[in-house]
Amino acid sequence: MELTINGITIEYDRKDGNLAIEILKQLEQKSEKIMKFFEQKEVKDFRIKIWNDYEAFKVFTLPYLQENNEAENISWVTAHTFDDNINMLPKRYVSKIWKRDVSDEELAIEACHEFVHICHMRYYGKNDCENTWFWEALATNLGNPENFEWVNDEYDKYVDWKKFSFNNFNDSSYKYVYCIGNYMLKNLEHKKVLEYVKTPKVLKSDEDKILKDAIIYSNKAFSKTNNKAFGEK
Repeated sequence: MELTINGITIEYDRKDGNLAIEILKQLEQKSEKIMKFFEQKEVKDFRIKIWNDYEAFKVFTLPYLQENNEAENISWVTAHTFDDNINMLPKRYVSKIWKRDVSDEELAIEACHEFVHICHMRYYGKNDCENTWFWEALATNLGNPENFEWVNDEYDKYVDWKKFSFNNFNDSSYKYVYCIGNYMLKNLEHKKVLEYVKTPKVLKSDEDKILKDAIIYSNKAFSKTNNKAFGEK
């Protein structure tokens, strides 16, 4: 089945109709702000596909992961934009992968995360695998910040900056790049962040300073202790 609203087409199986409706609901709430951030008046010509066949989803996804030498991560992939569209799994598959019950609302919020990637690609023109952390920093803050509200209360327990590396992005990196993105969006000029989107080489050259400043900011904003931030004298 298909559902199209405001130029966005969702392809889905009848049993996933509630998820399709929830995705449109979440995008109506967030898409305008996300598009405005990337200076886009509209973002069309892409589809959202909710896959009804998990094995077919894996067959479709694997070549893209192999291109980036990440084929071993396929068992954790529940949504992606590798083909410039949003491809995602419904909750009957995601619940097994995440090993917990999930709601259509949660998955719709994840779709907003992927929508940020779509807008990022439209602004930049292509995917930039070298700076994966930056793509995810923007997507977590603009698309699904609800999933990181826990940082405010549990920062000291779960955030250890010594375990983070720009060059080794994995599932545990999301909480760190959320903090970095939070710092960047609240402290850097919007035009500077967009410069980083448009010119990844400039971003790469500024990485060390961004990380140092983000750690100091995060420790002051989220930490309940008086420990000094890494790099702070």
